[in-house]
Amino acid sequence: MTIKDIALPAADALPETLPGIDSKVGLTHLNNNPHFYREMLLRFLDTKRYAGVEIREKLAAGDRESAARLAHSLKSVAASIGARELKLAAEALEMLLEWGEEEIMALLTEFDTQHSIVINGLQAAFSDQSFPAATANLDKTAFDAALVSKLAEKIMSLLENDMVQALEFVEKIGEQLRGSVQDVRFRKLKSSMDRFDIDEARKVLEEILSESKRL
Repeated sequence: MTIKDIALPAADALPETLPGIDSKVGLTHLNNNPHFYREMLLRFLDTKRYAGVEIREKLAAGDRESAARLAHSLKSVAASIGARELKLAAEALEMLLEWGEEEIMALLTEFDTQHSIVINGLQAAFSDQSFPAATANLDKTAFDAALVSKLAEKIMSLLENDMVQALEFVEKIGEQLRGSVQDVRFRKLKSSMDRFDIDEARKVLEEILSESKRL
């Protein structure tokens, strides 16, 4: 199945090709859901546009650990959207930042090259688009604490290796928490996931889990 095989409303239309991205692979990762795939591409463009600059800033400050975390986060999402070469470049950079002591400029240059290919392609494809609006809150005050606990634990187990499925479970936990006493925490979780901030998402999930088990 290719993008042009899928009939979409105009607002959800996807470009037939994206430089640096294998859309067929990306769609497969998202169960051939083009609407969700488009949302993932827009999230990536919105949150990872300046990833190279952010990594260099961390390195300039001597914070290799944070730079490695940024590379790791980008690696996971790049794999999810089908940006294989960018994923490999981010993976190599992450490994060197964590374990290597040698010069990293060559890998940074390769990372910047692959990152620019993907970002420039997305900017050209979605130049007239904006990030999808969040789903409106539901009018309710209670939630199934046991189910929320299970969902929170599931999301935590997926954060490192399957961001796509983690995002799907975030929507499921949102069905329980929107408009509830945990609404603020859900909003924080959604925001951190939209930015692909794994560390922040894990902290919020621990808060949600703690509160759910207390009820």
